[in-house]
Amino acid sequence: MMKLKKKNNSSEQPFKLDPQLLRYVLAAMLTSASGQLGSTFDAIAVAQFVDNDAVSVFSLVMPIIVGINCLGLLMGFGANAICANATGRKDDRTLSAVFTIAIFSILTFGILASILLRIFTPQIVSALTDDSELTQMGTEYLQVYVLGTWIEMLAYACCLFTATDGHPMHATMAVVAGVLVNIVVDVVTMGYMDIGIAGCAIGSLLQFSITALTLCYFFHHHHSKFRLHWPGKRLLLPLFSRNLKEGAPISLGTLLMALSVLFINVFTFNALGNNGLFYWSVCLQMLLVGFIFINALSEAFFVLGEEMMAQGDMVALQRLFRKGTKWLCVEILGLMVLMCLPNTMAIVFGLEEEPMLSELTGVLRIFSLMLLPYSLSLVFAFTYQIRGHINHCTVVIAGHSVVLVIASWIFSTFLPTYYWWAFPAASILFLSAQLYLNRNLKTVTPPSQTTDAESVSSQ
Repeated sequence: MMKLKKKNNSSEQPFKLDPQLLRYVLAAMLTSASGQLGSTFDAIAVAQFVDNDAVSVFSLVMPIIVGINCLGLLMGFGANAICANATGRKDDRTLSAVFTIAIFSILTFGILASILLRIFTPQIVSALTDDSELTQMGTEYLQVYVLGTWIEMLAYACCLFTATDGHPMHATMAVVAGVLVNIVVDVVTMGYMDIGIAGCAIGSLLQFSITALTLCYFFHHHHSKFRLHWPGKRLLLPLFSRNLKEGAPISLGTLLMALSVLFINVFTFNALGNNGLFYWSVCLQMLLVGFIFINALSEAFFVLGEEMMAQGDMVALQRLFRKGTKWLCVEILGLMVLMCLPNTMAIVFGLEEEPMLSELTGVLRIFSLMLLPYSLSLVFAFTYQIRGHINHCTVVIAGHSVVLVIASWIFSTFLPTYYWWAFPAASILFLSAQLYLNRNLKTVTPPSQTTDAESVSSQ
């Protein structure tokens, strides 16, 4: 009787995927959506309280912000992937050791990066643009924002660890609390105190601080599997190296995205001037909204997928990928429909007069065509890493960014009238090539369960 009950539980286990996936994806989506809401509201508030042209500051400084956040992704995302795998093996010692190394690494490198950026902000912004007004606003914004860069990195890593710990909604609530503070501070500083764009950066800094403090309280006062436990000098380098290896693909992808935005800023301005740069800034905000769904799904994939890999459950892993991809398609298609509605996004970002109102609507309709192929390409790349193809994942992420930059340059140089078609053309072409070249990766053998972290913890 006991054997029969155990057998039934084992056979029913795969069907628990649907509620688990819904739970993690929903929480990750709410977390990502809340964080992006804060970023998008910053742009809208600047457009409403400061000036329409000031929105271009976000695309101007984004390569710097995203580039420095690569450090957080490199150490935080990689560590979380190892912790998810360790959770599947019930290896609490590795869990605490990797968690400790990640937190101390983020604090050390993050604070150093914040100090250096604060010192060299004027020089960095001056190198990005020749426009004196944009240079002034960009410097005002970045000098305040970089003070909290290390806090942003810490908050993001803690969100990942909280979800892996089995409490994804705790991360959501912490991010929502931070975003609400950001929105209030934006309205007060820019709408009433007339501080200017620096008020927007103050709101972002407080948002990250509230989120980080809330999650640190959770780890300290709740029954979390994550505990600070220094592994010792002998184990430090192997575990840190493992963190970097796992976090390298997404970190490289983020860095290349920052560089891509930097190049596309230049190409867009040269081809279409200030109006084109404003349109690109709005398109970029819509792409970041799309990352709400991409990031939510990828985080759920890594939490659940690494546990399934640790347990050798390849059937459940395939079902996870198929169902998650279907959800992504539905969500991205909904965003595309929203972008195609006449004048909706244009009015939100402060445009009320022709011809820019109609022009931006047309630009958004063309740009929306890249979202689905671009999203699928990235999600497929993340599945390669979970299945053990880390190098393949890295090549795909890097390749897509390179293709986008090349297409942008070609269209801006030879076909400026059709410039916005460069983005859907590049994404569709790359996804088609990716699917063709990856048809031999359908069957993947799980990697050895004796990972670097496990080997170290067993010594």
